Amino acid sequence: MNPLNDDNLSVDTAFAYGNNQITKSGKGGPTATMGVSKGKWYWEVKAVDIGLDMGPGFFDPMYTTGKNYVEAYLGQNTHGYGLLPVDGRTCYNGSCISYGSAVSNGDIIMMALDMDNKKVWWGLNGTWFASGDPAAGTNQAYSTIFSAYTSTTHFISPAIASNRDDEDGIYQFNFGNGYFGTTIVTSGVADGAGEGTFEYTPPTGFYALCTNNLATYG
Repeated sequence: MNPLNDDNLSVDTAFAYGNNQITKSGKGGPTATMGVSKGKWYWEVKAVDIGLDMGPGFFDPMYTTGKNYVEAYLGQNTHGYGLLPVDGRTCYNGSCISYGSAVSNGDIIMMALDMDNKKVWWGLNGTWFASGDPAAGTNQAYSTIFSAYTSTTHFISPAIASNRDDEDGIYQFNFGNGYFGTTIVTSGVADGAGEGTFEYTPPTGFYALCTNNLATYG
């Protein structure tokens, strides 16, 4: 995750373990160091402490000059989409809808982002919410994400954010590096291109967000 793309220049965010662990004590949050405009992508997020109103998703850091970070929760406006781990709802444009189930401390959230078909899925501990099937392109959380954006003007980044000033949530990202904090994943599954080390198997056709895969699929 990118400390330079965080609200308040990381005053209320602590970065650890190669910036793959995020601890929040206030509103907003950071985006990742990489973004995509096309292709299909998979990553995992472990909830160490779910906090009160903090959750993972993705964001358009190019929507306006000077504000390339999330100002409140993901899904507060049209610039991002997010999951609320406290009850499994997903949010966009200020509206949150029922989709998944509540997340507990220690759970691993799965994310599959399809920029080609403008779809996204969330899952938990190896099972996709709402009988979702990213490989088949069915039962997605949203089916028209950023539909008005073009690959020449915008790219989309993984992100995490909170809507509270007293959050104190902790989450660890695995983009394929094979660790949550200092704990190595137990399964060690790569994507279809042989890249990355994940706890759960990436859906067929979805890839780790890394430079090798970006050069080929992004």
